[in-house]
Amino acid sequence: KAIEQKPKDVEAYYNLGSAYFDKGVFDSAITAFDKTIQINPEYRPAYSLLGIAYTKVGKYDDAIQILKKRIEFDPDLAIAHSNLGIVYSMKGMDKEALTAYNKALEIDPGHAINAFQTAVMSDPNNVEIYNDLGTAYKAKGMEKDAEGYFSIYKKKTKKGK
Repeated sequence: KAIEQKPKDVEAYYNLGSAYFDKGVFDSAITAFDKTIQINPEYRPAYSLLGIAYTKVGKYDDAIQILKKRIEFDPDLAIAHSNLGIVYSMKGMDKEALTAYNKALEIDPGHAINAFQTAVMSDPNNVEIYNDLGTAYKAKGMEKDAEGYFSIYKKKTKKGK
């Protein structure tokens, strides 16, 4: 209804996209977020959810493009880098994923831990993530957790040789 009254209302389209996103109706969310960005290309939050929505429907190249745009707006936004890392990981682009995760780690070690844990769940055979997770825990001063992940990394790298 808000869109009918104000067809150029960025917030209305963003809220509509968010509602679709929350319900798991990602194609409709993508349409609403696209419209949000058409109206106001500087509306940053739409890029984050649009990138995730593209990921949910398997449009990884679109997700990468949108998340990179989000990072252009806010290069120090750790979650944008970790979201990009997740998409790269899902696409099998391990080197690029690690670069993105490491950037998130550099910006915010606490957030990077969550991103690395998500990456481990989505790709448990990517041994480098265990090393990065250990590094993230070490940066937070959580030595015991760091040692555990470094140990897993060492075991997995020995097994692979």
